[in-house]
Order: sequence, then structure tokens, then C-alpha cells
Amino acid sequence: MNIGNILKAFDISLNYKNIKIVRHKLRKDNELELIRNGFFEQYQSIQSNPVFNKCDAIISFLVDEHSKKTIFKGIFKVINEKEYEKGDVRKECSDVWKPDGKRRFYTLEKTRDLEELCDRLVIEWGGGERAWDQWYIYKGEKKENGDKEIVEILPKGFFMRFPGFLDFSFLWYELENIIKNEEAHQDWYHALSRVYGVYLITDEEDGKHYIGCAYGENKGIWGRWKDYIETKHGGDKELIEILKTDPDRYKSFRFSILEILPNSSTKDEVIHQEKIAKEKLGSRSFGLNLN
Repeated sequence: MNIGNILKAFDISLNYKNIKIVRHKLRKDNELELIRNGFFEQYQSIQSNPVFNKCDAIISFLVDEHSKKTIFKGIFKVINEKEYEKGDVRKECSDVWKPDGKRRFYTLEKTRDLEELCDRLVIEWGGGERAWDQWYIYKGEKKENGDKEIVEILPKGFFMRFPGFLDFSFLWYELENIIKNEEAHQDWYHALSRVYGVYLITDEEDGKHYIGCAYGENKGIWGRWKDYIETKHGGDKELIEILKTDPDRYKSFRFSILEILPNSSTKDEVIHQEKIAKEKLGSRSFGLNLN
């Protein structure tokens, strides 16, 4: 199945003579941060070269930073084009993509075509990854190299598959997406709800650590982290105090697992491993743990 097939299946006719299919791949940390904060469309509107000048519309994809899959982001009409100026985008974006007299700014309008498959439709881009913009239709004629193969349609709310207990480190919004979309992440739920463990929260604003543990009935790691998503602080006194002075600070918390323990472990066994981790990382003396 390819893009043409899926458009036909959804009874969508793209009535544009010139359409490009584009594959955005972010390489800089500051660009990644802006995309995480919801600025994809502004990022896409700023181009170093006049790549969209002859386009009536573009079909956009973004390479996911975790899975490396090429995922559909929407179909956009190209309204107009001009020299990029500072006031064209929000300050967060202009601080990263500065006007230089060469960059172009495109006014793009997202259509409702295939909107139910945004962030879900995965394609195989094929060879020649440097050719990130390719014609899908040019002057009314469909181009074979632009009709990409569809390899997967992800569940609604899907973020990524479970990679293993020690092979991830998530910012708040990433963990929130997994916890709040339990049906789409059953592999995460089944893995994390059946184990106890010692986890690490790093405040990326200042680098300080908080070490906690999960144990008890319905308190596998999944249940414990769900507490954080629902309350922002998980009931931890140290984090509560931080949020009193900076209510949005939770957005800078990064979660990871230090050690996994079977759910047959006693409370004392889990707390003992938590204590060792605190000593190793100095989270009492230099971090956020009080005891």
C-alpha cells in the first residue's frame, strides 16, 4: 500500500497541480526542543532555500527522534512566500532560526485531509535520504518516486514501543503521553506494572537528582509514575516545594529507571536498594532527597 492507495481509501482527491512530499529530520537539540513544544508548523514555514516556490501543497513527514520512523504530520496548502523576518514567528523560534536575508518564509495552511492519521501513518522513504523534498505530483502528473510505501499505521496516541527497562530516559511530556494513552502502550503497562524498582528524576533546570522507589499493591513503577502525571509531584515533599515557587518546573523533570526488582520483594528490600542509589549519586547532599 502506498500514499495514493490510502488517499483513495479515504476518498480524498488532492486537486493541486504541484505537490511535494517532504521528510523533515531534525539534527540540532534546540530544534528538537521547539518541535517538542509544538512549533512544528512554524519550523516547516522557515526554509533556507525557496524549496516550496512552485508548490501548491506539501505532504509533510517528520523523522521521530526515538523510533527513527518517518511519520505523517499533515497536508498543507502553500499560500504565499516572502523573505523571512523576525516578526514572522514567535520569539522562541526566531531565536533559533534567525533571519539572514536568505531564508524564506512560507504561509502554510493545514488541511483536514487524512488528519485522523496525523502522527500515526508511517512510510518507508527509500534511498536517497538527502533528497528530503520530492515531487509527488508536478504539473498534474504523478511522480512514482514520491508515492511512498506505507509500512504501518500506529494506534491513536502511540509514542513508542517498550525498549527495555534500562533503555530509555523521558522528559515529562513523553512519559505523560505514554501514561495517558495506556491502550496504545500496553507493552509499557504490562512491563512496568509488574515490577518494583528504584527510579531517578532529574531536574534539567539545575541537574539535581531525586531518587524514589515503587513497591506495594498496585504500585509497580507504572502506578508510581502515574501518580506523578496526575499530581505533578507524586506526593514527594521536595518536589512539592519546588512547584510552589515554580509551578511549571515539572516540565523539566526527566524520568529513568535505575534498578528493577521483582514484585515479590518486600518493602524493606526495595527501600534498601533505594538507599544505596541515594548514596551512590549523592542525592541527599547535592540533590533533592531529604532522607
